[in-house]
Amino acid sequence: YIDTGSFDNIELAFQLAKGFRLIEELCDEIERTYISLLTYDESWRLHDIKDKIEIKSKLDSEDIEILKEEKVEIIKKYLIKIFEKERLTINKNPDIITDKISNLTNLKSLRIIYSNLKKFPDISRLTELEDIDFSSNQIEEIPDYIQNLEKLDLLNLDDNNIKDIKPICNLKKIITLSICENKISHIPDEIKNLKTIEQLILEYNYIEDIKNLLEIECLEVLDLGYNYGTIKEIPKSFNSNLEVLALESNNIKDISGISPSNLPKLQSLSLNDNLIEELPDHMVDFEDLEYIWLVNNKLK
Repeated sequence: YIDTGSFDNIELAFQLAKGFRLIEELCDEIERTYISLLTYDESWRLHDIKDKIEIKSKLDSEDIEILKEEKVEIIKKYLIKIFEKERLTINKNPDIITDKISNLTNLKSLRIIYSNLKKFPDISRLTELEDIDFSSNQIEEIPDYIQNLEKLDLLNLDDNNIKDIKPICNLKKIITLSICENKISHIPDEIKNLKTIEQLILEYNYIEDIKNLLEIECLEVLDLGYNYGTIKEIPKSFNSNLEVLALESNNIKDISGISPSNLPKLQSLSLNDNLIEELPDHMVDFEDLEYIWLVNNKLK
């Protein structure tokens, strides 16, 4: 016997899903895979189910007896809530990630983390999405259709295997973009097409040339720390509205490009763990600069 008074975790829900094949026979419109999505983000309390479900063999067997047929309608009612959900989080559950997610068209927030994803699930129809978190997976490519998610304002792809970020360059409403701990080395010219982005986090990559990043007009926060020593130079001339710039743990020697003329709004600057030997005279001319970190350099 399995007590179905409540589903407290996704593992139990998924186990039950594998056993509930009778539902598929009685309610053709409900696909078994949707049951596997049940109740990770919230606990669906099935108060109306008071009896037990008797399983005569293993959960993956088709030999299941449901004591009262009306239970199917109760379960169906709660499955409908899945389609109405606006937020869904899946953690460490690669087995339940299927293309069926594409039918949850009301979703505004989708998090699939630590789930061994090799690629984006099909979310091309989820045009209501406002934030996506696919961090800590093994994703290698960003699909081109992501630019069609016109309401997306937050995208977190940290800790994956992404090399090419060109598909994100036409996101129309993106505000915060984090792609730390990937394999990015090249920043395409198209990155300057981002007209709404305010925060861009690219720590722990292999970026060398950062000029295109410094010329994103609306960008306020840029974090390029810990790029495995690949950032060695600051461009001499650019125009940026950055307020926060982080460049710690690279191989930068010359910071003359960090000037009031290039960065007139700069308030915070992190340059720890580089190879800087001297500070240019114009560093004292910043009007708004409040914080500067220079630990572990080669200042005389």
